[in-house]
Amino acid sequence: CTVPGGGSLHPHESSFNYFEGRMSELRQVFIAELGDILKAVFEEAQWKPSDIKYFFIHQVSLDTFDTLARIFNLPRERFLHSFTKYGNIAAASIPVNLHEAVAAGKVQKGDKLMFIGFGAGISIGLQLMVW
Repeated sequence: CTVPGGGSLHPHESSFNYFEGRMSELRQVFIAELGDILKAVFEEAQWKPSDIKYFFIHQVSLDTFDTLARIFNLPRERFLHSFTKYGNIAAASIPVNLHEAVAAGKVQKGDKLMFIGFGAGISIGLQLMVW
């Protein structure tokens, strides 16, 4: 994923100032890498995916939630999002969705939660939390 404009290569050419990426290929790499990472995280924490009440994920697309629900073999409803309300709000999606879940009374003391952040160029951040 790149933005080919700006800098010294194309400093004033507006035709280069857009986001460009091979998203389907990037998605496949995320899916391939995520499995091993998740396995290690759950083993270290001695948790199972089914222990997690809700998953909060960087909301790139609605399909992301369906894909992760299939990977975890869990109901789609456990993957909270506000994509249809806000769209892709990047790094803000996780705290915004957590706030909305807490405000709605969905998250209770003692609930196990998982936070998953993705970044282009391929970075994956995972966090487990007991509320």
